[in-house]
Amino acid sequence: MREKLEKIIKLEELAEAKYPQSKELFTLLKKIIMTVLNVDNPEKLNDIEIGKLVGYSNDETSRWKHGRIKVDSADKLMTLHELLGIDEYLLLGVASGRMGSSKALKIWELGYSLKDKYKKEKLVDYLKSKKIDFKLVILKPEEEN
Repeated sequence: MREKLEKIIKLEELAEAKYPQSKELFTLLKKIIMTVLNVDNPEKLNDIEIGKLVGYSNDETSRWKHGRIKVDSADKLMTLHELLGIDEYLLLGVASGRMGSSKALKIWELGYSLKDKYKKEKLVDYLKSKKIDFKLVILKPEEEN
């Protein structure tokens, strides 16, 4: 019995995230995709598909999800930016460990439905009030018609 417990403890130690920022990035992407696709249950969203966005195999996706591989290459972050429309500086903030997925998700949710200049100014005011480094979140000006 004791040997089984020791084996379980060792497995749990091995399962700890070596790169927690990569795990946070995966968590952020999953929550954003769930929001965009109106998926209410995380079990309904296939993790493998998230990995495929950046060209990962099933094995690599599992390691990414659990923070066992580092995902911070500019190429992968730009791919996510282009495919999902997530601000590249927000992705960079999470991938570098400067921002957690919860804070990044709140910022993304605020900006998700922003369409006019007033709302964008409200977002900047919110970021300043929360002492969030808003230089990480570049608000692109709307195209003039």
